[in-house]
Amino acid sequence: MSNNDRPLEADMTVFSPPARRRRRLFPIILISLTAFVLFWPARNYYVQWSAIRKMQAAALAKDYDEEFHQLSLLANMGNRDSQGYLGTMYWRGQGTAQNDERAVFWWRKSADGGNAEAEAALSQAYSLGRGVARDDQLAASLARKAADKGNANGQYQLAVLYSQGHGLSKSDEQALYWWRKAADAGSVEAAYSLGQAYFYGLGVKKDDKIGATWSRRAADNGHAEAAYVLSKAYKFGLGVDKNSQLAATWARKAADLGNADGQYMLGVLYHLGEGLTQNDSLAFQWWMKAAADGVAQAQYNVGTAYATGKGVGKDDAQAFLWTSRAANKSDPLAQSSLGTMYWLGMGVRQDDVQAVAWWRKASEQGNAEAQLSLGNAYLKGRGVAQSSRDGAVWWLKAADAGNADAQGQLGILYHQGLGVARDDRLAVKWWTKAAASGVAVAQYSLANAYRTGNGVARDDAQAFYWMNKAADQGTPRAQSALGGMYAVGAGVPQDYAQAAIWWRKGAEAGNAEAGYNLGRAYLLGEGIEQDDGLAAKWTQMAADGGNADAQYQLGILYHEGRGFALDGGLAFQWWMKAAVNGHAVAQYNIGTMYGLGQGVKQDDAQALAWLSKAAEQGNAMAEEAVGNAYSTGTGVSESKANAIAWWLKAARQGNLNSKLSLAYAYANGVGVARDDKAAETWWLEAAQAGNVDAEFSLGTLYFRGIDGKPNYLEATKWFLKAAEHGNAQAKTYIELMKENGQFDSKTL
Repeated sequence: MSNNDRPLEADMTVFSPPARRRRRLFPIILISLTAFVLFWPARNYYVQWSAIRKMQAAALAKDYDEEFHQLSLLANMGNRDSQGYLGTMYWRGQGTAQNDERAVFWWRKSADGGNAEAEAALSQAYSLGRGVARDDQLAASLARKAADKGNANGQYQLAVLYSQGHGLSKSDEQALYWWRKAADAGSVEAAYSLGQAYFYGLGVKKDDKIGATWSRRAADNGHAEAAYVLSKAYKFGLGVDKNSQLAATWARKAADLGNADGQYMLGVLYHLGEGLTQNDSLAFQWWMKAAADGVAQAQYNVGTAYATGKGVGKDDAQAFLWTSRAANKSDPLAQSSLGTMYWLGMGVRQDDVQAVAWWRKASEQGNAEAQLSLGNAYLKGRGVAQSSRDGAVWWLKAADAGNADAQGQLGILYHQGLGVARDDRLAVKWWTKAAASGVAVAQYSLANAYRTGNGVARDDAQAFYWMNKAADQGTPRAQSALGGMYAVGAGVPQDYAQAAIWWRKGAEAGNAEAGYNLGRAYLLGEGIEQDDGLAAKWTQMAADGGNADAQYQLGILYHEGRGFALDGGLAFQWWMKAAVNGHAVAQYNIGTMYGLGQGVKQDDAQALAWLSKAAEQGNAMAEEAVGNAYSTGTGVSESKANAIAWWLKAARQGNLNSKLSLAYAYANGVGVARDDKAAETWWLEAAQAGNVDAEFSLGTLYFRGIDGKPNYLEATKWFLKAAEHGNAQAKTYIELMKENGQFDSKTL
């Protein structure tokens, strides 16, 4: 679940379109009632005058029952103003049960008597279809009658109908015209609507400054929604300079007037500490008020507060309840969070299918966080059939929407060719975007791309720059890699001390590779004081973490008794762990130990099995050993041809013994057709490496002659080298050649 407090953003829709609102008839004017009484038969004078005074007192005391009673008397006596106001009390349910039909009945009586206020109210009833069948044309006709009489509410109602295109051709310009008239006549609602029109550019050029001016006029006259709008204007600097204190002032006015949006805004300001002292508890209280009134964003924030325990005790069940309410109102953030709650089983039974369903709802509304989660579900095949392609599609949508995490993950998909065609250049493109937004994993991946030259020109300086950023964010892999860059001087001057510092950071964060490198630094005394004990400690940590290099190194420490008591059994155990994890040298060691019966029961089959694993990874010593096994039939059926094949692999990697074995085989036709030239080639490579046996063998080859053609000059040369290196047989050949006149003294 997101830990977002759901504050408003300046680029989101801030103002709602003008909405039809319940109209309020003006209070009964005492003068008009008095005039009515003066012209009534004298016997009713005192009754009328008494009713007026009682009604007036009840209105001031907000005694709706008494007010309704007195208005009923006056209305039944034919007073059209009282009839209109009585309709309003029925409409609101003040002093009597709410009854739209009775409201319409009395408004119609008042309107038939020419009362403009009642005409405006009746227009609204027909427009809404409350208490009477909806009739937009009649609503428009009544509104125009009232408007033409200069009635502010009628002018406002007529503007609303023009704005909505109900009963009249839609015209923002006409709506603006009539709202302006109504506002000039004192309509607070019209002033608010004018502000909306200017904020949205409806019927007039968009002008936030004028929009804020009209909103202030409405807010100054107690219009709660206008106060909320003005609060947002000050928060985001829409038509006014940003001012957190004024944003808070107007939010509180709106909230105190019962405006749910204002209550939500006040909660946001308390949470952010903007214009108010930061207070999560008060933020929660105001959000709860707004949430209870159905504001989806507030419900989401209440859910988030319960999920995180900010401002209220942590309660996953309540978090799920309020997040569900917001999600069911199509709030995309809430839908995304609800999906996460189902995914994690947070406050509700874990359900991948429900998680995917809610993420899909939010994703289809463009919520990037949900798109990222939905893509992850497809890639993992949880709650939906596994599909790397669909996963990539949703991640691409999230990435295009600017979600940095999705951009970083999309880079990985392109790098791996998972769900998309493999493309390192596109991987680098997305990693670059995510890295610039501070995504540490993307910075690490981008650094590696620059190190290897995959998808971008190799650049050690850029690699160091991005690796350093990822490491500074506490990414253990990056800290380990940065240590390695300092150690070899890649993109930065070589500095073993800095290498050790970064390896320590990574190791302390649990990175096994960093632990292995730190252990080696202590073992060799590079950049740090040599210490076998600490070398053993960090190597052990890395080995326990599954690092094969560390497991192999730990075996060496036990084998040599460095940092630990010498223990061949533990050496074997750690080499075996490394071997199982694919470490080629460890596999060679295990094979050799089985072959020799060192620390383990001698077993030629096991020896060959482990040597073969190492050989298949290209370990030259293992390739030589496997060749030897085939040559002698040790642990496997003898096969000179297979021996030749393995020696050839090892020899090409520079393995001296394999070169000697190959030369002997070619010279004598063992397992391969005799080939003096091939024998010459391999003995020559071995001899040039200083091998005395190869020097002597070359001498005998030239003495005997390649393809029957002796070369005494070369024979003399190589016999002399072998003799110089202590080969007694070479000296014998030299004496023999001298006796036969074959010795070439010029070689001396």
